[in-house]
Amino acid sequence: MVDRSDDRALTRAIPLPAICERRSVTVTYPSHPVVDALFESLGGALDGLLADLREPPWDCGA
Repeated sequence: MVDRSDDRALTRAIPLPAICERRSVTVTYPSHPVVDALFESLGGALDGLLADLREPPWDCGA
């Protein structure tokens, strides 16, 4: 029997090529403090739950 009572977590990340120059924010889902800290040091992290762009936060002039 396998013990699955540990605190493992799965977080998906979408790093873009500009991350190698620390010029890109990486989307993570779900947010996790350790993963976010890693990507913050490489240009920034954005929680995928907060990245819902169905209604953009900017004015497109429409």
